[in-house]
Amino acid sequence: GGKKATCKVTVKEKENTSSDDDSSSDDDSSSDDDSSSDDDSSSDYDSSSDDDSSSDDDSSSDDDSDTPSSSSMEVHYIQQTTSKVDAIYIKVGDVGIYIDGGFRYDAKDEISYLKGIGVQKIDYYIASHAHKNHVGAAGPIMETFGIKKAYVSNSKYKSMSSCKWMMLNEAKTQGEKDAINKCEFVTVKHGDKFNLGDLKISCYGPISITSTSPFKTTENDNSLILRMDYGKTSFLMGGDAGSSAIKKAANTYTNKLKVDVFKNTHHESDRSSVIKFITPKYVVFTTGGGSSNPHLPSSKYTSFLKKNNIKYYIAKKNKDGSVKITSDGEKLTVKTHN
Repeated sequence: GGKKATCKVTVKEKENTSSDDDSSSDDDSSSDDDSSSDDDSSSDYDSSSDDDSSSDDDSSSDDDSDTPSSSSMEVHYIQQTTSKVDAIYIKVGDVGIYIDGGFRYDAKDEISYLKGIGVQKIDYYIASHAHKNHVGAAGPIMETFGIKKAYVSNSKYKSMSSCKWMMLNEAKTQGEKDAINKCEFVTVKHGDKFNLGDLKISCYGPISITSTSPFKTTENDNSLILRMDYGKTSFLMGGDAGSSAIKKAANTYTNKLKVDVFKNTHHESDRSSVIKFITPKYVVFTTGGGSSNPHLPSSKYTSFLKKNNIKYYIAKKNKDGSVKITSDGEKLTVKTHN
């Protein structure tokens, strides 16, 4: 992450949130905050401090200086209305990648969005972790776009991948179940590296797997922590990983989490105590919620980001809408639209 892109930004004015639907009935208790790991509001940011680390690696060893053969990469953080979920589409040249997707009922709007931008097929699926507000939509997405390979963490439940178990549990049609069962599932562990087209992916967490049920909050820290490099630009995806899980990854892989764009882990949760390990230019919040329970980042956290010159976007209807970040391998362009 020593190399940072010179970024050009297109910003759309934020709209009033008063028209949001009430999402109080849509909360997934499995994704509720675990206050023991998620309350970072008291921390200070010091970019010069990396705390005690067990490795002297420099992130330049990720070989992120290669010029990609494709002309650009797009990362779409798809807007949500009521659901507090992750739904992220990545296009690298001719290769399509989908991360999570949310509850099963979120798939309809996401499929509409994807078809609206011309997506006909998706090659790979990445499941951050096994909560249904992340992988519940996998069945419809896999069936609609013909996904043949999925990357998941090593979390197990009932003698199978926790993510696959939850996908099948949430699938409602035989077509969805067939699509999941026909998909090749690849287990990813920290230290693994793989390429999807010109996108270089390095897994830096979870450092350890917690044996748990996919219905419990402890599954959050089983989230994959993935660094994605495209040319000289970099992104961090971490599902619902708590601050303690991020810190373990940062202390195991020194400087490897330093990226340009950080998908804030666990939706609107405060991650100020670990921003020093990431030093992003941009933070994207993937969240949803109605006027009575909007699930927005705290003013304390957003003030912290502003103080440290970190631009943030909220991929939510009536906030920034869907957030599209385009990389040409050198610079980033951010566009927002409802």
